Amino acid sequence: MINVFLKVPRKDQLVYRQEWMNDSDTMEYNAGYDMKVKGYNKQTGTISKPKEEMLEWYDKWTNQEPDRFFAYIYDFNFDEPVGEVYYYLDDEVHSMGILISSKYRGKGYSYSALIELEKYAFEKNGISELSDVIPLYRENA
Repeated sequence: MINVFLKVPRKDQLVYRQEWMNDSDTMEYNAGYDMKVKGYNKQTGTISKPKEEMLEWYDKWTNQEPDRFFAYIYDFNFDEPVGEVYYYLDDEVHSMGILISSKYRGKGYSYSALIELEKYAFEKNGISELSDVIPLYRENA
């Protein structure tokens, strides 16, 4: 397992998120859907947001625990983040997500980052009920 840590970015570090959202290799999983998201490019999956919108988004997503949590994923060996993780309360269920920059995919970051996200959710932010988390696998779902 790769040693990673999570850190809530400063506003001036949103450039990484903007780069990832504008990188068609990183966002390729998003391509082809009919998403109603401003700045979304159906062909590439990218999402373009001006700085003002990124700052609004930042205020909505940071310092909102336990209902929302967003952080960058860092490898102890690098200065720049390798991706991002988040969770949020959707009605009565907590959902989570992860994005790894295309240049860091396939190196084992997702598993380690999700373990760290779990620690934030359960240990630091007190989400303790099993019913608070969407099961990763549901039989006959």
